[in-house]
Amino acid sequence: MRKYILGSIILGLGIIILFYSILKNKNIQYPETIFTTEANSFKSDFAKFLKTTKSNVINLQTVFSDTNKIKDPKFSEEYFLNFIKKNPYLISVAYIQGKHKAAIKREDKTYVIAIDSNRNTEIVHWKRLNKGKIISEWEESFSESINNTIWYNSLINHPNEIQWFFDISKDITSDYKTDNELFYAGYYYKSNKNANIILLRFSRLSLLRHFSTYSKYEKVNLLIETTDNKRLDLGTGITEIFKEIANDKTIKDSTTIIKLQHFNKFNELDSGIFSFSNKGEVYWNSFMRFDALTGIKYYLLSIPQKDIQVKINSKASSKYIYIISILLIISGGGVFFIKREVFYNRKRYKFQSVVEILSSEDENRYLEFKSSLRWDYRQEKVNPDLEQVIIKTICAFGNTDGGILLIGVDDDKNILGLENDFKTLKKPNADFFEIHLRNILHTLMGVRYVSKNIRMNFEEAERGKIVCSIKVFAADEAIFLKTKNKNGQLIEKFYVRSGNSSQEIKTISEINEYINSRFNN
Repeated sequence: MRKYILGSIILGLGIIILFYSILKNKNIQYPETIFTTEANSFKSDFAKFLKTTKSNVINLQTVFSDTNKIKDPKFSEEYFLNFIKKNPYLISVAYIQGKHKAAIKREDKTYVIAIDSNRNTEIVHWKRLNKGKIISEWEESFSESINNTIWYNSLINHPNEIQWFFDISKDITSDYKTDNELFYAGYYYKSNKNANIILLRFSRLSLLRHFSTYSKYEKVNLLIETTDNKRLDLGTGITEIFKEIANDKTIKDSTTIIKLQHFNKFNELDSGIFSFSNKGEVYWNSFMRFDALTGIKYYLLSIPQKDIQVKINSKASSKYIYIISILLIISGGGVFFIKREVFYNRKRYKFQSVVEILSSEDENRYLEFKSSLRWDYRQEKVNPDLEQVIIKTICAFGNTDGGILLIGVDDDKNILGLENDFKTLKKPNADFFEIHLRNILHTLMGVRYVSKNIRMNFEEAERGKIVCSIKVFAADEAIFLKTKNKNGQLIEKFYVRSGNSSQEIKTISEINEYINSRFNN
């Protein structure tokens, strides 16, 4: 059965890759065609973001046009919780209507929310919610009212317009501060003689990760200009911080200067794609202009052609994919004709019952008993040196003819179990016992050898007592045990089985002689 499953998987994979390479070869790729696809994708993503922001502002206006709703703590809390959950771009939302205010923000897996109707704007009562339950509450007092802040005055001077801020300082709270990873959308309007403020806070990283173009290229650059003439460079790639450009004279990057010079030639177009060269490198650019209601004049997206060329080259390698697919199909078909025994050897991996072993055999060249992995029954405490004894035995079995090690059985064949060992682990069970032992084996003997030659089984042998049975297969090459000497220096030792014990071969000449006779014949 195993060979048919493996053969089918390889054959199916080859066929899938073959069809994929054939379909890909039908489409010839050029820099401008690839960039056009990316530009359209980004255009859709960015327009969706602005549309969502605009819709959120309208939704808040509509819902709270009834002034009684902001005064209802239960309604407001439920509304803002649902509001922020539906908007993955958002980190926080603040809404002020006259003397009433509400705010909510994400923090890890919790939400911090404030619904105040009777307090002044210099004091906020916060409470933290985790899975709908309040886990803490506190008051926060501000040094000055938001009415005196620069961003607030900017909003009231431009009513009914979305404005974008990238430099809100600590004039609201320590949480609303200048941060190269944060930016804000604000909106001011009047209704029923009340002044209303909406403030949405975003994470640059969260936003860019929603733009698929940023995940495909390393050197994507994005420039944005707002309707109040703020120009922002969101950085080249997701990891670079953004910065605000005060004016053209403050731009130090020659590529950005030339890019803006070329962009200014297209003032009559609402959107478009263009390329330009600078210092021997070609850059592809896409732009789109927006109406004033969004608060954004335009964006300018740029990707170096050498980044796009990498994608073209990867497509050119499809001929190698075609060859690989043919080889997979041939290999998959060939698997069906391989003998079954190659895939499965039941006798090799079958474990004999612990009780059967103890009733018929004593310790010998192929069998050894150990009371525990790390619990010292004499000292009644954990003894790490015992782990070295276990590893030494396993190493000796591998270097000789293989064998079986039973942990949880003493020299007199009494079943002690592994309960004391289990109690010394993070979780007292067989799974963690095996993980712990395998980690030691991987470190001292190597992952490749352990994975290939060591099998473990846990058996409830007597009155609930669990014994670990380790089957060690004879190694194909010599295994040296890594350990430390008395001075703490890392050394390697070579162990073999001699009768019913594990012995170290110490001299280099004897080790070489043994390896030549055991492994090189």
